[in-house]
Amino acid sequence: MIMTFNISDWLIRIRRFTFIEKWLILGTLVGALSAILALFFYVLLILVTGVSAWTLGAIDNPLSWNSIDFSIAALNAKNKFLIVTIVILGALLSGLIVYRFEPTAEGPGADAAIRAYHRGIKFSSKIPVVKAIASALLIGCGGSAGVQGPSLQIGAGIGSLLSKFLRLSIEERRLAIVAGMAGALSAIFRSPIGSALFAIEVLYRKDVETEALVPAIISSIVAYTISSCIIGIERPFPSIEVDLRTLFNPYSLIAYVILGLFTACLAFFYIHTYNGVKSFFLKLEKRYLIGRKWLKPVIGASIVGCIGFFMPLTLGSGSTLVAEYILSPVKEGFIGFEVLGFELIASIFILIVLKVIVTAFSIGSGGSGGLFAPAIYIGALSGFLFGKLIGSKITTLPSHIFAYIGMASLFGAATKTPLATSFIVAEMSGNYALIIPALFTSLLASEITGNMTIYEAQIPRRIQPMLAKLSTLLEIVKKHLDIASLKVLDFINESYEVANWNIKCSQALEIMARNRQRFIPVIDDQGKIRGAIDVTVIRKALELGKDTPLLYLEMTNSPIVLADETLHDVIEKMIHQGVDYAIVVDDEEKYLGVVLVEDIAIALATYITKTT
Repeated sequence: MIMTFNISDWLIRIRRFTFIEKWLILGTLVGALSAILALFFYVLLILVTGVSAWTLGAIDNPLSWNSIDFSIAALNAKNKFLIVTIVILGALLSGLIVYRFEPTAEGPGADAAIRAYHRGIKFSSKIPVVKAIASALLIGCGGSAGVQGPSLQIGAGIGSLLSKFLRLSIEERRLAIVAGMAGALSAIFRSPIGSALFAIEVLYRKDVETEALVPAIISSIVAYTISSCIIGIERPFPSIEVDLRTLFNPYSLIAYVILGLFTACLAFFYIHTYNGVKSFFLKLEKRYLIGRKWLKPVIGASIVGCIGFFMPLTLGSGSTLVAEYILSPVKEGFIGFEVLGFELIASIFILIVLKVIVTAFSIGSGGSGGLFAPAIYIGALSGFLFGKLIGSKITTLPSHIFAYIGMASLFGAATKTPLATSFIVAEMSGNYALIIPALFTSLLASEITGNMTIYEAQIPRRIQPMLAKLSTLLEIVKKHLDIASLKVLDFINESYEVANWNIKCSQALEIMARNRQRFIPVIDDQGKIRGAIDVTVIRKALELGKDTPLLYLEMTNSPIVLADETLHDVIEKMIHQGVDYAIVVDDEEKYLGVVLVEDIAIALATYITKTT
């Protein structure tokens, strides 16, 4: 007897499962797929870096290279004059691939993943592959970036694509996106707990998405298992031992407080520099590079390459270099770490400043790479510098312990992920005792930096039901004229599926069930909006027959707005017509998207948090 697989029947069965049962299946699928593609990215990055090292004359065989750190190759380069050329070439190829095939793959990737979660955006099927190739080229050729951001977008893309294939609802797609983010991170960083926590914490500045914890953990564990089988369980950084009595004594706590203040200042510098460079390149694009976006990463790489020619230690991710020269407790000397003839302390200070700058120009210019590895580099150097200059005067903790804590503190403050980053650092170091001092310092630095974050797509916290009431929103808007004048274009949601008015009622009901939409915008054959239908309308129509076309139905009284209308006017139209959404059209009445009360509430929550 031949067995056939019917996806519709399978989906009906899985929807009857409990939440845990459902995500044991879906989380496993997402984790496995995100791990495979993340590892493809990781191996490709090693290959590209190996070719770069071979071109520079650092090695004889490009296939013998086993590191993702370009700075090591640049340090040992025999053909040092090629450094600038390789950095620019990598950015050029990366930019051409991104802007030719998938422009949304530019930048760090984390913002795109976070935005997809909050807005329920469907990723293009090209995103994971384009992001992997473009990021491997940029980082492997010396761009100051890391694998975390690309991994987040790759994993989010896998979650989104699997949701589309399995016809999951919008809410399930959001959970799958988080699960994919956790899986991809876990596969590369070999940090199953920290990766799951990061995926649910990075979505907000002051909150966590607890509902996504179970899918994230399942996906992360599956990805970690697959990664361990393929590339082993070796940690990215050396394992360390620490005296617990010294780690938790009162003098050490005093040192952690001062370290938190120190890393908070550096987080300010890191965020401001990155955002400033990013803003500069956006203005440059609008004024001079219209239609030539691929030149942005090239311009940024030209600056990065010139700095890297004189100071190769600033290039690449820097992770291997940090592990080799700073984090190993057995190292007494730091051979090769002095720059421009300066002694160790002065050299570290110079490298901290220059690493911030080259990272900003590598990624802020539109280059495809993550911000985690550079922040780990900067945080580790900062912690080590603090330990040498201040920490050693307060407590007997060695400087490399402060380096580990500095990593968590700086990145946790810059991304508002103190809990997750503390776990990731502890797992990468093989010592969970570091979680407490890392979390303490990271929380302090995060509070000092306030709402500043390097990820602009983060929202302050989960939206409370009371804030989503239209009357409450209108009251808030009337009090703040600056936000009342915002345009519909700032809130448009393009992820809602529309229906042609010639389709049957049964088909419309299937669309609503598949996407968990409260309503469906209806368009005619010319793409012009003709109204909307909801469950109530369809229920009445089914009494006439499930094959009744939508054009014979009485549409709901939905507000129709233009993209340049103000937020104040849109909310008033929603209240007047008794619905919590509006349909956005252009001047020819063709459908552009919808404005949902949830999206308005998110924007207002962000505004309120910034002004209180």
